[in-house]
Order: sequence, then structure tokens, then C-alpha cells
Amino acid sequence: MNFDELSLATGEPAGELRRLQTRGLLSMEAAASVDHRPEDRIRLIQFARRRGFQPEQSERSTRRSRRQVLTATSPTRSCRQRD
Repeated sequence: MNFDELSLATGEPAGELRRLQTRGLLSMEAAASVDHRPEDRIRLIQFARRRGFQPEQSERSTRRSRRQVLTATSPTRSCRQRD
């Protein structure tokens, strides 16, 4: 699905979809492992926006979560010293 098709399906302007993708909040590919489609992600963003959350807040939260995951999965010094 391209931006124009997604725009028609969700009512979100194509330019906004591109901006969300640039910010890392939207992947144009379905994530098979979790069964999320881009349309579902857009609807979630629209739901959050209607309740006062802006995409920038989600972006900060997403970045913070990714850092925590990376930190939690990074080997510690003591682990690297083991054979």
C-alpha cells in the first residue's frame, strides 16, 4: 500500500503520513510478527490525537522505549569478560 492508498483508507493526508514515517511512527509494511498493518497504526495515532496526545509525544516515548530495550539487551562488562 502506498501513501495515497493509505490516505484514502484512513482519511489522513499523505503529507502527514510521510511525516509520521520520517519520525519513525509509521512503517509502510505490515509487521507479520505482531499482525499490525499501517492502517491500524494510523488509526491508533488518530485515536491518541483525539485524546490530546500529539505524534511528537509518541515519538519521544518510542525513542525512550527503544533506548531502554537496547540498554537492557546490551551485554554488560561482566558478561563480556566471561568465556
